[in-house]
Amino acid sequence: MTREAALCVEDDRVVALCYTLTGEDGATLGGATHEEPLVYLHGRDAIPRALEDAIDGRGVSERFEMELSPEEFVGPRLADAARAVPLDSLPDEVEPRVGMELAVDEDGETFPVWVTEVGASHLKVSLEHPWAGRSVKLVAEILLVRPATPEELKSG
Repeated sequence: MTREAALCVEDDRVVALCYTLTGEDGATLGGATHEEPLVYLHGRDAIPRALEDAIDGRGVSERFEMELSPEEFVGPRLADAARAVPLDSLPDEVEPRVGMELAVDEDGETFPVWVTEVGASHLKVSLEHPWAGRSVKLVAEILLVRPATPEELKSG
């Protein structure tokens, strides 16, 4: 057994996993593949807490599946989540399209928004994730577990 395979998922370890998310209607919502896995630093709130809890203590090659409620996944639907953003406030290299995730700075805080409409002079964006209010089924496999480097720990 390799050292890598012997490691279990604990806080401050780098984890790579492949997964498939499906909605209540059975439609595939997204995922990550063996070739392009999700790689994150465990224990730093990079993924939903319920998913981190399900991954805790597992090792490389372990497969699992779970259902996540809206509250456990990306949250419930929000009232008044729509905003308008002037197109000229975007960097020149950004070509907005519906569904695109953007980072918006407001009062020194950066947060994600999702483009819902592209107009002649403004974008309509939503503060809620496109999957908000949805329960999902997740099927995942842990591909890699390794200690984080000092640089990874510092940057989070």
